[in-house]
Amino acid sequence: MVILANAMKLTGLYESVSDEAGIAVLSPFFDEGDISVWAKEAFAAGIAAEIIAGRGGNTLAPKADISRAEAAKILHRLLQQSEWIT
Repeated sequence: MVILANAMKLTGLYESVSDEAGIAVLSPFFDEGDISVWAKEAFAAGIAAEIIAGRGGNTLAPKADISRAEAAKILHRLLQQSEWIT
């Protein structure tokens, strides 16, 4: 997610998320406590920009591996949201 946040900065989509806003964005997810402290802002920014939506059951699975399909979907959303593709 930190790599995604850096890509969002390059495309102009990244908006810094305050601690309070980050808590509000992450609080609906049951496993938000599993997110490392250094990655919380990146997760919150990705959710706020609607690049990531989590996995089923209101989870983010921050410690899980990401599949090729998930990575492709995230990249596709990033490019669409930044209007680099239609």
